[in-house]
Formats: sequence, structure tokens, C-alpha cells
Amino acid sequence: MVEATWGQVADLGNGVQATIADSKRLEVKAETPGETSGPAVALTVELTNKSQGSIDVGSPIVTLTDQAGVLGQPTTSSPFKPFTGSVAPGKSAAAVLVFLVPRSDAGPFKLSVTYAAGQPTALFSGTI
Repeated sequence: MVEATWGQVADLGNGVQATIADSKRLEVKAETPGETSGPAVALTVELTNKSQGSIDVGSPIVTLTDQAGVLGQPTTSSPFKPFTGSVAPGKSAAAVLVFLVPRSDAGPFKLSVTYAAGQPTALFSGTI
């Protein structure tokens, strides 16, 4: 596991780097059945591929926890934009991940990002 704070680059080895390029609080509106409207955080995660081959980013494992270890509820409400496909050598890809969190939860938060099964995990910490 590679630890970093918001805005720092986490070097995951094999030429892959991750960073949180942006974070903000917002109110989301439920867009699909089963979702909930309410206070949330949106985090823009950027993956950079400095390796010689493409990397698959189509099935990342991402979790957000607060200082008590309580999980943020992921949502596909706007501005959600997932990682898809692969990232070519020398290129970057960004995803906007959205999690419902209580308005009163001031953080700090921890965001765990594993871009593909079996790959190293970046653990970012910070406040929003």
C-alpha cells in the first residue's frame, strides 16, 4: 500500500501513478432507482501510465472512509464519471468518484484506490 495525501502523487510501481486532482463537497440528486439524494463528496482521481504497455482501469476497487472508519456510500449521481477501458503508455485517465457522506462529517477522509485486481493500492488521506 502506498500512502499519500490529497494532491500528492502515489507511485504504484510499474510506471503507474495516482493522484487526487480535485475534491469538493456537494449535494447530489438520486438519478437511478435505489439511490439516495443528499450531501456527498466528489473526488477526481487521475491515473498516469508511464509504463511501456497499456494498463486496464475498467474494474477499479475504490472505497472512502471517514476518521471513524465508516464507509461513504458510492453513488452514480452526477458528476460521477468512472474509469473505463485502458490507459495507453504516456497517457492519463481521470475519474470522478462520488460518495454520500453526512453533512456533519468533517473528515479527514481516506480514499483507497486499486486500479486493477492484483495491483498495488494507493491510500490517500485529507479533508474536503
